Amino acid sequence: MASGQLTVALVHGCTQGPGGWDRVRDLLSGAGVRSLAVDLDPREFDGTTALECASHIALDLENRERVILVGTSCAGIIIPVVTMLRPIDHLVFVCAGLPDIGRSATDQIFNDGLLHDDWLRYSGAPDSSEAARRFMFNDCEGDVLTWSLSTVRLFMPQPAYDEVTPLESWPDTPSTYLLGTKDRIISQEWARAAVPSRLGGSPIDLPTGHCPQNSRPEVVADILTRVASQQG
Repeated sequence: MASGQLTVALVHGCTQGPGGWDRVRDLLSGAGVRSLAVDLDPREFDGTTALECASHIALDLENRERVILVGTSCAGIIIPVVTMLRPIDHLVFVCAGLPDIGRSATDQIFNDGLLHDDWLRYSGAPDSSEAARRFMFNDCEGDVLTWSLSTVRLFMPQPAYDEVTPLESWPDTPSTYLLGTKDRIISQEWARAAVPSRLGGSPIDLPTGHCPQNSRPEVVADILTRVASQQG
């Protein structure tokens, strides 16, 4: 392993598989940035805790010396937990939930408005084509939408939602938050209140829905390339 070599590790959310990062990874490769897409396979990780998911991520990264760890959607409550197990150079949250010390994500959902009201009230299957079109990929069209629908996969670590986060304090890790201004799953109002107090800075607004890795992969890849450059 080359000393100081940096890897961008990408973690999918609860209604998408690792293939949702494919176009971002292609662009990162073109920019000379190494990447890895973590697979939290629902056959193994449905019904697991945040620490169990984080342990798998850390195992995937055991031969990666320096890591920018990226999580989207529900992975936002998991990726900070990885810092309990190994050093991380930078955390990037993409339209994601965030842990709140001493509380559960479920508590935040029902008491803080973490989720967009439309998504919270939606009664259909979260991985249905209708749900994906309305909530995940509402800013995708044509071939991009067709490809995006092929990446949908349900992964539901309910204990990770319901447990008090295992974090006892926020990690001393530089962090970046990307906020989709057309997101219909994560509440923009919640994110604008939570991000500064937990991450110590303002979110970066993107003119996208919940999955900018699908609708605007070039924007996400550019931000990640700049983060990688800043990390040396």
